[in-house]
Amino acid sequence: MKILHSADWHLADRLRHIDRTADLRRAAERVMEHCRREQADVLLIAGDLFSELIKPETFADTVAHLSYLFRSFLLRGGTVVALTGNHDNDIYCDTLRRAFQLAAPIDAREGDLLPAGRLYLAVSPVHFRLADHLGRQVQFVCMPYPTMGRYLSGTSQQQYTSFVQRAKILQSTYAACLQRIRGQLRPGLPAVLVTHVNIFPSPATALFRFGGDDIRIRIPLTAGTWSYVALGHLHRPQAVLGHANVRYAGSIERLEIGECEQQKSVVVVQINGSEQPAVIRSLPLPATPFYDVRIRDPASDMATLRRRYPEASRALVRCHVTYNPRCDNLSEILAEITRTFPRCYERTWSVGGRPSSNRPPRNSLPPAGQRIQSGSDRSSEAPLTDWLSLLETGGDLRQVVLGYLRHCLSGDPDRETLVSMAERLLLEQAK
Repeated sequence: MKILHSADWHLADRLRHIDRTADLRRAAERVMEHCRREQADVLLIAGDLFSELIKPETFADTVAHLSYLFRSFLLRGGTVVALTGNHDNDIYCDTLRRAFQLAAPIDAREGDLLPAGRLYLAVSPVHFRLADHLGRQVQFVCMPYPTMGRYLSGTSQQQYTSFVQRAKILQSTYAACLQRIRGQLRPGLPAVLVTHVNIFPSPATALFRFGGDDIRIRIPLTAGTWSYVALGHLHRPQAVLGHANVRYAGSIERLEIGECEQQKSVVVVQINGSEQPAVIRSLPLPATPFYDVRIRDPASDMATLRRRYPEASRALVRCHVTYNPRCDNLSEILAEITRTFPRCYERTWSVGGRPSSNRPPRNSLPPAGQRIQSGSDRSSEAPLTDWLSLLETGGDLRQVVLGYLRHCLSGDPDRETLVSMAERLLLEQAK
């Protein structure tokens, strides 16, 4: 059986105000092209198929694109196996899984041989068998990222008072669940473990946009237990602890500047039987460049930006400017940065190396009505003092506050939601 192992697609993600949908869809299309060229029997997506930032309207469009993307692969008999990671929304994923069952119901028990040509999305621990085009079977054990909802139910979810206790519960539950499934596997048949976890011990690495405490898992990696272990969660592709058959596929795109040097890839795994080692190789995936731009002398640095950064038009850019307000026009500098780097997601500046308020000085403001294009700075047409002057001349408090917020949050997808919340608070205060 030929398997293509990928992970961490994070579909519909964004970086600050930059929508990454097109980048990630292109990356997914490259994965499917590898499936076609390699004539893979199974595509594994080891967690984080969707971004946690996905919204209902975006989710529907993303699923429509996946349907288009997988169609030819599934029609020729390929099978997609995915599971939930720490960034996947359980409600969305479980709804999608139930929709699959309604569209094409099957009566299957744990360990059964499942039909090919389908997408299987595991939202809780499960194991089953799949066969390749020659009828050769492989067992798949799917273990999603450990959460209370996925591994425990009912009153068990309340039996902890700290993260340490919660982590111990999930670690022991994960281990017990995996041991139970291993005991049910058929001897003589190759077995593949697919999971989205941070294996302990594993190489130290920064976790992508992780707001909580990570659950680290010890997985038995004794020889002969698994033909292959397909891992998701860490975005850097790597083999684990010297085990060639235990791998993080890594994300299919660079998602933050910490990944700027990473070569993205997918893993092709050829399983020829339980007694023979899997044949494993990586296939590269092109990735969007990231630039960390430092402008220390605007007079000379600005003129050479396009030459020094040849992929400026498509790169994701973080930029910091050090300028002298006596001789440098900050608003012109920021405007030129935006023209050079249309996908600049963060701009900061300082005066002579000293941190500033990240507002252009008054003598460098553009003419009235010309908005400063902004990245993470989200600058308004004028400093706060100019807005306060409107109040001093009789301006309406509510209109001034809401107008200032709209300008400060320019480009933020949640701008109107935040402005509406502020408006309600102002109305309540006025009562």
